[in-house]
Amino acid sequence: MNSSKALLIFAFVMVLVAGFWVGRSVSQANQNEDRPTWLAEELNLSSEQELEMQEIWGEVRQKMGDYPGDERRALSDKREESIKGLLTEEQYPLYLEIQERYRQEKEELIRNWKTPYEDAMKRTQEILSEDQFSRFEVLKEKRRKHD
Repeated sequence: MNSSKALLIFAFVMVLVAGFWVGRSVSQANQNEDRPTWLAEELNLSSEQELEMQEIWGEVRQKMGDYPGDERRALSDKREESIKGLLTEEQYPLYLEIQERYRQEKEELIRNWKTPYEDAMKRTQEILSEDQFSRFEVLKEKRRKHD
């Protein structure tokens, strides 16, 4: 067999293998869409509750995004630059003012970041039974410890 025939056979086999893996992946993805989420199974949610939970917590993920680390670092850098200019004892009261202002700005940033989460917790409690919400809080705590 010459090299061009061998190359052609090899390419044909590779296309078949690739098709098999793509088909398998699509099939698994479709199966997963029909299954309830792990939380729905754990809390024994109705399909309506599951949809509402997905809506509530999907909104939170969009609104909160990642922890505002860049903004927090920017506040810290701003504070550090201000502190560099404070070299004498007479300037110490200014240092204290800068520290207090930084603390307030940081608290405001964190408070604004947490608001969507707190709202989602309230909305979640409204749609779940007491037993479901209690189990939800236990699961949430387990996940927090795991993360």
